[in-house]
Amino acid sequence: MATEYEMIYKLHDTKCIADFKIREKERKRYGFAVLTEEAIKQLRPYAPFIEVGSGNGYWAYEMQKRGVEIVATDLVRVPNNIYRFDPAWTTIQWMTAKQAINKYPKHTLLIVWPCYDKPWAYQALKEYKGDTLVFCGESWGCTGDNNFHQLLEDEWVEPVQINIPCWFGLYDCIYVYTRRQVK
Repeated sequence: MATEYEMIYKLHDTKCIADFKIREKERKRYGFAVLTEEAIKQLRPYAPFIEVGSGNGYWAYEMQKRGVEIVATDLVRVPNNIYRFDPAWTTIQWMTAKQAINKYPKHTLLIVWPCYDKPWAYQALKEYKGDTLVFCGESWGCTGDNNFHQLLEDEWVEPVQINIPCWFGLYDCIYVYTRRQVK
């Protein structure tokens, strides 16, 4: 069974996918990246998750529906989020990324589409002591600031890449990183 966003995405033909208004309407409800059933199956072995910057909690909602343990957290309450995510799909714990990581130190860190011009994803990754990170987004200059991507290059190995559908002009992917072993 497909996720709700996956079904919405498939309803639009190629011409509509390029329509910015359609993409923006769906983004406000579901978020930036299209989570699929197949992606959830591939992510399941990395549970439990602590998602920081979860927005309206859509990813957590879909994963919880399928029995995947995940805690959604965000600093800014829906609908005050600058991206106007609304409504919340699931229970979201309102706390900083640092508080979330310290509260759930044994969980895999999940970061989906972090702001490209804000340092919170970098700060979360610096604080995180676990060995597995799941990051969904684009590369340098699109999602996560430069410090975030530099830290990924310096301290993490990218062993798994999970392809997901993308709206026109976006190049999202899910990356499962493991911490580089210190010699």
